[in-house]
Amino acid sequence: MTNQRNTSGKQLSSSSWLTDHHVAKEKLRKSFAKKLTVLEPTSIVDIGCGTGLWLTILNDVFPKNCKFIGVDSDKSSLETAEQISQSWGRECEWIQLDINTHPEKIPVADMALIFNFSSYVDDLDMLLSYISKERGFKQLALRQFAGHEIKFGPFENDDQTAIDLSLKDAIGNSEQIRYYDMDRLIQAAATTNRQVLFKEFELFQDFSPFKSNTWPYIKGTAEWTAEKMPANQKKLITDWLSKAAEENDSLYFYSLDWTALLF
Repeated sequence: MTNQRNTSGKQLSSSSWLTDHHVAKEKLRKSFAKKLTVLEPTSIVDIGCGTGLWLTILNDVFPKNCKFIGVDSDKSSLETAEQISQSWGRECEWIQLDINTHPEKIPVADMALIFNFSSYVDDLDMLLSYISKERGFKQLALRQFAGHEIKFGPFENDDQTAIDLSLKDAIGNSEQIRYYDMDRLIQAAATTNRQVLFKEFELFQDFSPFKSNTWPYIKGTAEWTAEKMPANQKKLITDWLSKAAEENDSLYFYSLDWTALLF
């Protein structure tokens, strides 16, 4: 198990990790994608598109005359996305761009997506100013995981608290990923002077024995967490993983995402 980095070194951005995450939450993501069609954009730009997994879902619900644009700093991820999109039968464009350096180069589209990407954005207010209505971005769809609300267990209360604190100590001040970034995005979105079509929390949950489509994501999350732990908490998590592999029927996993559509 590594830090789930992509070829550019970003944590929690490797192709395998993104795929496991995507497969586990595919049903929820399809439901969310359908909600975005109500404003009928004719073009969509996915900022931090990775390997194009979100646009793969949108491809199934948006009409073929809606152009898709994927923007990412990682060349390998974009190459994968471009290859996947060959069968879509729609106009697509894939652009390698460091949005922290050149946000002004983000191509204009009716709808902009920022899905679990704010964690890698240095200045959210600046980014949102460049994807404003005044510059032609009519709609803004947002998603961000709640770092404090990714939980698995059960553990004793003191042990769960120790795991939470150890993870925050290990990654809370990371310069590579803002793991606890949901509130920053919510606050930045509130300053855009856009209207809110909807905003809600999306719950992902599963109970042991874990399903075959959710287990790789759950296992990967637990292993990644264990890597950040001191010995005592690491053993708790590895023991939990052993129980899960043995299909112990008393375990749980859940995570929370904040979602919104603004116009």
